[in-house]
Amino acid sequence: WLVYYYKERKEAAPFTKYLALAKEQFPLSAYFDLAEIDWLREKREYALLFAKYKQLLQADPASNSYRLSYYRDQFMYLWGPGGSSQPNKLVTVKMLINGLQQLVAGNNENGLAMNARLLLAKVYINQAQDLSKELLMRSTTDPKVTGSYKKRYRDLLLLSNRYLKQITTVKTMQLQATGREAANLVALKAK
Repeated sequence: WLVYYYKERKEAAPFTKYLALAKEQFPLSAYFDLAEIDWLREKREYALLFAKYKQLLQADPASNSYRLSYYRDQFMYLWGPGGSSQPNKLVTVKMLINGLQQLVAGNNENGLAMNARLLLAKVYINQAQDLSKELLMRSTTDPKVTGSYKKRYRDLLLLSNRYLKQITTVKTMQLQATGREAANLVALKAK
């Protein structure tokens, strides 16, 4: 209880003290690792956060829910507040896509797989948006350059739609996916 209490109060010294005591008393409990992950996420200490996830996944490699949480945090690292200004990437988009594709491949119909598909679709959408911003920054009207960017943009949105279309069994996610797919189709027509 003290670990949770001091985490919520954002008091580092007592949090780390009681976290260490709890891990000593309950070394097999993942709860305290998850509390530490929450702490590191809130502090945006991504290097430590990702190292802690690797430890957690090494201890429980079959846990797809931990793996999906890890990928969500990678997504937020890349595109969350301050994400685009990260100078030394601890995670690359390619690493995130590969991990999500592996997670999706092994799980077809459950909610976790649907969440992974939705996150993968969001990755492709964000890549397309990054590409669009990059083209605007180039300030070029060269048809070869703009044509290449438009093709890549379109391909990324089509990849996104491929995963969004697979989300049909979970109703709450279906609404979100339908909205994103419609936005992609509007964006495809505009380009």
